[in-house]
Amino acid sequence: MLPPEAKIDNPASLAGSRRRSDVSAHWPVKQSKKRHRISVHPANTDFPPEKCPLFFALRHLILHNWHISIFQVTDIQICFYGHSSHQITTENTPCRTKTQLILNKSKPRQNSRRRKSLPATCLTGRWKRQASDLFISDGEKSVSVGIRRLGRVEHVRKLTRDYGRRLQGHVRVLAGGDPGEMLRPTEGRGVTVTPTGREIDLRLSSMPTLHGQDIAIRLFDPVSGVRSLNELGYDATELEMIRELLRQPSGLILIAGPVASGKSSTLYAMIDELNDGSRKIHTLEDPIEHSIPGVIQSQINERANLGFAELLATVLRHSPDVIMIGEIRDSRTAATAIRAGASGQLVLATIHARSAAEAIDSMLHYGVNPKAISQALLGAVNQRLVGQICSECGEQVGGESPEVEERVATRLGNDAAQLWKTTGCDACYGNGFSKMTCVPEILAINRSLKEVIANGATSVTLEDAARNNGMLCMAEALAARVYRGETTPHEAHRVIPAPQFARLRVKV
Repeated sequence: MLPPEAKIDNPASLAGSRRRSDVSAHWPVKQSKKRHRISVHPANTDFPPEKCPLFFALRHLILHNWHISIFQVTDIQICFYGHSSHQITTENTPCRTKTQLILNKSKPRQNSRRRKSLPATCLTGRWKRQASDLFISDGEKSVSVGIRRLGRVEHVRKLTRDYGRRLQGHVRVLAGGDPGEMLRPTEGRGVTVTPTGREIDLRLSSMPTLHGQDIAIRLFDPVSGVRSLNELGYDATELEMIRELLRQPSGLILIAGPVASGKSSTLYAMIDELNDGSRKIHTLEDPIEHSIPGVIQSQINERANLGFAELLATVLRHSPDVIMIGEIRDSRTAATAIRAGASGQLVLATIHARSAAEAIDSMLHYGVNPKAISQALLGAVNQRLVGQICSECGEQVGGESPEVEERVATRLGNDAAQLWKTTGCDACYGNGFSKMTCVPEILAINRSLKEVIANGATSVTLEDAARNNGMLCMAEALAARVYRGETTPHEAHRVIPAPQFARLRVKV
């Protein structure tokens, strides 16, 4: 039911009045702001407006005594406080309403620059800075807006609590959520369009906090598409090791790392490498971030009890050559992935772990038999993302060449070791880095490592055995990039606080 303060004008009471679909033609923006009105236009004239599912969804927008009027026309348009507008188009019948929300640029107000289409400003500014997340957090006296760019959180602006709450409700609607729900954690997904016409996929999550709520929005750009392995930042040796794993006809390849370490991008790049038309490829994802021609992609649906384990068991009956699992989260998915890798399919999967050796430990913690892992596992790739030095403001540090460990010097080859620093400029928004590049730790399984895994060795024992077999650990791979001048010692120490980076820190 609607809140008691909401008023509804039924079309029957407005007989004889020809209303246009344009809300501003009937109620100017200024008057709409003053009277807090929304105009709703159901698509089916024979369906009772009060029973339209879209009508009940819109009731959540009644935050400040909104006045709702219903008209019998085909379009639906909402005037939201005069700052921006949402155009909602309906398909099929009102019982199965499908909506699309479009963020339109509104006309600037003469006396209020601060309140000029703030959601559009936040989204547009976020894409200009190439940030990955947008945060809206309640404080004691204000609401702060921040972004995560190149692995760092940057403060954007502070809002009054009143306007900040309106912004939070606004982005909840964009993501298909309930703008009035503040007492429980919620999630939502949606699509918005910036004033420049660029579509952005939203993945929203909110949770209650001491002073209100915290909203985190992960934003994806479908236009950017899938990047190839050559574009991720691997050097020639690392690329050859990864491609050697992908050339195997069957087995399991694990991609490990913390949140926001580029695991999904690596998976998509591997699928792109394998997608030559000669293989049947299935992917199980949550969510599907990119549509790939020639690949059969399936979406996880937890509400329908359709998780990775259930979909994976079904996919095995569809005779796939390659299976991509978005994430191994439970023992059933882990066991099924091992069984698939041992029975003739090439399986690619991500798992949360701090190192390549600990990725195998995680599989053991899920209850998988060590001998089964040793038989099916081809290798594990652990990775991190580090900032790449801006070409405009990066400069070499003078002085003697740093002392380089023998294992790292082998990877450098004939390149002279050098250190670089950054000062920040307009091109990199004062950050000093232009983009993120991938640093991998690749553990390729050979016969001797299979025996170590089958005996149930710990991650420490396995990592020592892998290094004796030539594996370059994460700190050493990162040190090679520092000496090549791809990143700075400061950035390397931020990602992995290893002692060698602390010794190399350069004052800027």
